[in-house]
Amino acid sequence: MQEDELELADVPPAEGRRARWGWPSRPLVRRLAVGLAVLVVSGALSVALLDTPSADRVRTEEGTDDLADGLRSEGRRAPGRGGAGTTQDDEGDGTGGSSSGEGRRAGRGEGRDGSRGDKAKERERRGGRGSGGGGAPTTVTTGPPTSAPGSLIVEPAGPLPALTLVDVAPSRPCPAGTTAVDLRITATGGPLDGQVLLVESVAPGPDGSWSASGLVVPAVAGIEGVAWAAIAPSVTFDASCAGGSTYQAATLALAAVEGTPTFAVLDWDGTTATATATACPTNMRLEVFVGPTAPVLDGDAEPTAAEAMVPDADDPTTWTGSTSPTYDAGSDGVWASAACLDEADGRPVWRHALVELESP
Repeated sequence: MQEDELELADVPPAEGRRARWGWPSRPLVRRLAVGLAVLVVSGALSVALLDTPSADRVRTEEGTDDLADGLRSEGRRAPGRGGAGTTQDDEGDGTGGSSSGEGRRAGRGEGRDGSRGDKAKERERRGGRGSGGGGAPTTVTTGPPTSAPGSLIVEPAGPLPALTLVDVAPSRPCPAGTTAVDLRITATGGPLDGQVLLVESVAPGPDGSWSASGLVVPAVAGIEGVAWAAIAPSVTFDASCAGGSTYQAATLALAAVEGTPTFAVLDWDGTTATATATACPTNMRLEVFVGPTAPVLDGDAEPTAAEAMVPDADDPTTWTGSTSPTYDAGSDGVWASAACLDEADGRPVWRHALVELESP
């Protein structure tokens, strides 16, 4: 008992306390501190490796999506890379896992690569922005316009009186360098529906500007007291630039002739007929038809003899004219009419009812 007491008495106070309470020795503390430091350093390195983009991920962001796809498929096949996907064991339970921290890092990195690859594909679909190739937006260059380059402006605007002089101009010119403009007036509705009444070819300027003035529409909405008239309730103006550009068409209503036109034969001596007519605002022509039967008047009937009529100096609305037809007395009949024309030597717009001069 004394030897034991002597040995305890020789132990320093601090060491006596460690022995009494079981405190760890200094070598053990040092070993624990070193182990803890190693764990801290390993964790820091792991975080740095996860946050640093690998070469594979950089290439994926640069547009090499096939590489990311290959890594994902390889991870599914590799048994030792549980982070990229599970592998089945011999019993097929599908519980294969990661065998190392490197496998976990690879799995997380490849998952990020896959999402970044999808974003890169989306950027490429939007025009190549953000991809490694730096694709620029595509610029498409087209030729002259093939749709309507503008609309047509018609003066005066409808409803147009009979045979009024009309001016047509575009809201915008044709493309510069256009060689010609085709302008048409077409009957819309009525007996002449779809019939082209007028065709004009207009030469535009170097910049494509053009206009047409003094046009006459050879149709009216209605005329009382005549044998035939080119009647249409409205007309359509359309024009196209050489090369295919077509203007938006303009449709205008036509007005009926105001006042009843008159026609009267003032004198017939068996050789020469003298007559008067009214209500035509443009040009009139005295027409004589010879034959065994009376003609059917329309826009195509051709007279046997015709002479231009002139307006009266005191009354411009009254026209006077005379003509001398050749006929076989006793076998041919002679009939007279007056035609209102769209222009001098032009087409009839209406014809007055026939006046019989000789019986067949």
